[in-house]
Amino acid sequence: PEVTAQTHYDTAAKRLTLTLSQHCPDTPNQTDKPPLFIPVAVGLLGPNGDDLIGTQILPLKDRSENFIFENIPARPVPSLLRNFSAPVRLTTDLSEDDLRFLMVHDSDGFNRWESAQTLSLRLINRMLDAAESGHATVIDHAYLDSVASLFEQALDNPAADKALLARMLTLPDMAIVGQERPVIYPDHIHAVLNRIRHDVLAHCGDTLQKLYIALDDGAAYMPDAAGMARRALKGVTLDYLTSRGDGAAVTLAAGQYNRANNMTDRMMGLRALMDTESPVREDILKNFYAKFRDYPLVIDKWFAAQATAVRSQTLDDMSRLAVHPDFIWTNPNRVRSLYAAFAMRNPVIFHAADGRGYDAFGDFIGKLDPINPQIASRLLTALREWKRYDEHRQAKMFAVLERILAQPNLSPNVYEIASKIAGRNE
Repeated sequence: PEVTAQTHYDTAAKRLTLTLSQHCPDTPNQTDKPPLFIPVAVGLLGPNGDDLIGTQILPLKDRSENFIFENIPARPVPSLLRNFSAPVRLTTDLSEDDLRFLMVHDSDGFNRWESAQTLSLRLINRMLDAAESGHATVIDHAYLDSVASLFEQALDNPAADKALLARMLTLPDMAIVGQERPVIYPDHIHAVLNRIRHDVLAHCGDTLQKLYIALDDGAAYMPDAAGMARRALKGVTLDYLTSRGDGAAVTLAAGQYNRANNMTDRMMGLRALMDTESPVREDILKNFYAKFRDYPLVIDKWFAAQATAVRSQTLDDMSRLAVHPDFIWTNPNRVRSLYAAFAMRNPVIFHAADGRGYDAFGDFIGKLDPINPQIASRLLTALREWKRYDEHRQAKMFAVLERILAQPNLSPNVYEIASKIAGRNE
C-alpha cells in the first residue's frame, strides 16, 4: 500500500492539517482495491525539537482523510509512521531541511534512520539523473554538513546511540537504490555511491580519523549490545576511510585485520581490502585461510568476500575458487557462499555490460542443476528482475535464460523457474 502525507499549517489559527491518502496498486486479478485500515503513528516536533503531542495513532480508513491538530504554536515538523507502525510505502511533502531536522531531533529511532535514508536517496537520485543525462554530478554541501554533524555527535557524545548512528550513516545499498529507478544502470549507481563516499571522506576526514581511533581502542571483546554498537559504527567509519582504496586505505584495513580480537573486526579489515589491487590483499587472504581452514562457516565468509569484490579480476577469481579443494559442489552453504554471493551481492560485476557475469552464472547453473536442482532454481531468482535493466543488459540476461532452457535433461525445478522468469508462461 502507498500512503501519501501532506501538511498545511495555518499560522493565524495555530492549526495543522495533516492529509493522509492511500492507494493499493493493482495486482493480477485484483483491481480497484478498497481502502485498508492503516495505523499511522504520528508525532509533531516544534522548532526547538520538542515533542509537542507525544505519539498518536491516526486510523487511516478511507482513501483520504484530514486530521486536525489545534493549538500548535508554530509550524511543526511531522514525524510520520513512527516505529514503522504500518508496512506501507510512505511519500511526504517534507523538505530536505525537515529531514535534516528529524535526523537530529526526532525521539523516534526508526524515523531518524528513515529520514537519513530518504535524504540520501534524494541526493543519489539527483546525481543519477545527472549522470544518465550526461551532465556532471554536483555534491550537495548541505548533505555533507548533515553527515558531518552525525559523525561529530558520535565523537563528542559518549552517550550517543552508536548502533542507530551506524545505521543512519550507512548509505542505501545498490538494491534499494535500484528500486527507485525506472531503469537500472548498476555501473552508474556504483559510481554515484563511491562519489558520495569520497566526498564525505574529503569533507569529514579529520572527524572520521578521530572517531575511528576512539572506537578502535583495543578494548576486550564483549558480545553485548554496547560492544556490537561500537563495532558497527567502527565498520561504517572504516568503510568511508578506506573508500579510495589507496595506500593509506590498504594500511588502515590491514592494521584493522591484524589487530582484530574478534571475527567482526577481522572481517571488516578483510572486506576493506577486497576491491583493491594491493599485494597486501593476497597476503591477508592467505593468512585468513590458514587461520580458519578448519572452520567451514568461516571459510564460507572467505569465499563470499572474494565473490563480492568489485575488481576487474573477480571473474578470474571465481574460476579459480570453483576448483579450490575446499569448494564442494554438493555443499549448499559453500555453493551459496560463492555463486549466490556473486549473483545477489555483487551487482557491479554480475551485471557488467559485457555480459561475462551472466555467462559465468549460466555455466554455473548448468553444472549445478544435475547436482542440486533445488539450489540451482533458487539462485536463478538473481535474474528475476531482468526487465528492469537497460535494453543491452536485458538482451544478455534473456540470452542466458534461453541458453539454460535449451540444456538437455534440464531438471523440472530449473525449467519451471527459468521459464517463468523468461516469460514463457505469460
